[in-house]
Amino acid sequence: MPTTKIYYDTISAEMGMGVKEFIEKIPYIGLEVDELSEDYLKLEYTPNRLDYGIPYGIFKTFRGIIGKETGLIEYKVNPPSKTFVVKVDKSVNKIRPHISCFVVKNLSLSDKDIEYIINFQEDLHKTLGRDRRKVSIGIHDLDNIKPPIYYVTENESFRFIPLGFDGELSIKEILEKHPKGIEYGGLIPRNYKLYPILKDSNETVLSMPPIINSVHTQVTEETRNLFIDVTGWDEKAINQVVTLLSTSLADIGGEIYQVKIEYPEKSIISPVLEYDKMTVSINMVNRVLGLNITKDVVIESLERMRYGVEDLNSELLTVIPPYRIDILHPIDIIEDVAIGMGFWNIEPTMEGMFYSEAKHLDLEDFTNKKLLSIFIGLGFIEAMNMMLINKEMQLDYINIHNKEVIEVLNPKTSRNSVRHMLLPGLLENVYRNLNEEYPIKLFEVGWVIESDLKERLKLCAVIGDYKVNYGDIKAVADAMLSDLGMSEISRYEKTEVPFLIKGRAAKLLIKDKEVGFLGELNPEVLLNFGINIPLVTFEIYIEPLFKIYQELS
Repeated sequence: MPTTKIYYDTISAEMGMGVKEFIEKIPYIGLEVDELSEDYLKLEYTPNRLDYGIPYGIFKTFRGIIGKETGLIEYKVNPPSKTFVVKVDKSVNKIRPHISCFVVKNLSLSDKDIEYIINFQEDLHKTLGRDRRKVSIGIHDLDNIKPPIYYVTENESFRFIPLGFDGELSIKEILEKHPKGIEYGGLIPRNYKLYPILKDSNETVLSMPPIINSVHTQVTEETRNLFIDVTGWDEKAINQVVTLLSTSLADIGGEIYQVKIEYPEKSIISPVLEYDKMTVSINMVNRVLGLNITKDVVIESLERMRYGVEDLNSELLTVIPPYRIDILHPIDIIEDVAIGMGFWNIEPTMEGMFYSEAKHLDLEDFTNKKLLSIFIGLGFIEAMNMMLINKEMQLDYINIHNKEVIEVLNPKTSRNSVRHMLLPGLLENVYRNLNEEYPIKLFEVGWVIESDLKERLKLCAVIGDYKVNYGDIKAVADAMLSDLGMSEISRYEKTEVPFLIKGRAAKLLIKDKEVGFLGELNPEVLLNFGINIPLVTFEIYIEPLFKIYQELS
């Protein structure tokens, strides 16, 4: 688990409370003390809350919990300067294709602030960046840069002074002699014999991503203005890192300015801080939490967790702060309601329970009492995704073309269609959890709507690990069939599925009726989702399985 280092004098200055009180109350937001020293403490945080990788991200949540500051933080982003442009050369496309940048002005950084920022940078490298493979960050003293900035490639004889050295080294020497070059040099494709370089209009080098910065733009206590570049292969992760960094530096007191980035084929402006919106009903909040709290309590709790809230009578429209990249589903918001009102204020009760024998299960009982218990018993974690999903994700990402899906008229978000299968949503879940412990074992039971406009209940399971294959997911299917008493009446037949590897896919038949598929995910599909580990999957229709189970009973 990652940790955040916080000096005691920062706690006093930012929170206006003693360290002892801070330590007593910090579990309120799900943080644990990992280390106590004479001058600082380290707090352990879960990787889904990456905004806690810097103390100021913790402070803004904590201020809300204790009622010191509540409600949505509105970050001001200033438009880009006409003279400050990043020009991207087409040669980087096969080397390290994506870049996003921003400028921060009028900072007043202490030596501790610089340490916090560097620690945050490294945490982001390890988590979202996957050890700089997907994303790497460069932080520079803006006052030592003369725009425009050029993102180009150079050959191995190109020379500059890297951080940690007094004299110039060639790129070849950096890869062979510099500790960072030795550690991260393998992240740059060597077959092109070209290497990414950021330099300004004076030909002064800023950095060689993802390996090392130049000494010329080194940040010191005198630095007041920053230029930050984020490069990599995963455009979505890059934008998330930019959002986390820009909002965190604004929390420190910096003024955020956008940067125009000119690719050969397009131009973009970065950063764009998006405030997503999601509705949640009061009934759903009470049902999930097992409580009977009023609308006012829910609103107050959400505002303590730094959401914006609009009352829509039976529902609440929540405005999600941009740094909350972990919010994927209304259940995430309901969890924050519980945190905001205080877990310690919820009194546990033991409801009366009774059991009865029934000769026949209905579909809901079969799903909940049989299938869910089987997969939980096999070590899978249940996911709950929305019916709406991005059309491109559920078709193009998994190599399904020329298929009709139900689309949303005038969608307000990128979730612009109704899902026709569960797998794409689970692949998105896997991507979000790549920094968790392996193997990743997820399953979901949910409704889909297919092209005939009929709702169907399905179950999908995925396993992600460095070494996983068809046999692993077949073992899961075999265990389910055995538990349901269907082993003798089922069989697997070779099939071809566009998102599964040819020769490593099968359809499942029970009493000669096809109920689903299983196999190994195509590497191209995995790359579309930003997943860098092998994955196997299994998806079935529940209703035909239920009918066969009834017949057997």
